[in-house]
Amino acid sequence: MADFGDLNDVKEVKTAQELLELDKSEALGRLLDSPGGRAWLWDVLSVSKIYDDRMFAGENTHWTAFNAGKRSVGLLLLEKTLAVRPNAYVRMQVEASERAKQVDLIGEEEDNGDYE
Repeated sequence: MADFGDLNDVKEVKTAQELLELDKSEALGRLLDSPGGRAWLWDVLSVSKIYDDRMFAGENTHWTAFNAGKRSVGLLLLEKTLAVRPNAYVRMQVEASERAKQVDLIGEEEDNGDYE
């Protein structure tokens, strides 16, 4: 148990916390370094509606709070992402756009009967 009155114990706890934060940042970095990880995070950010500030659902304050919570988590993930890999968000946007184009092409092929 740490004695927070002892400067050495305080330094050890601070160092342990810094190491934990570094470990979490490295883990996020590994996620962002993989195409699948970026696609997964893009999906999470998309459902969190970070750019949608229209959270009000009429009289339903519970739904408003729920939407505000989703957005808050999304903004936290975006903040952490930009801190670890500043260019990752733009890269995820480009990759998501490319995936959407591929899906559109497949849909057109199916509509034309060209899909095997």
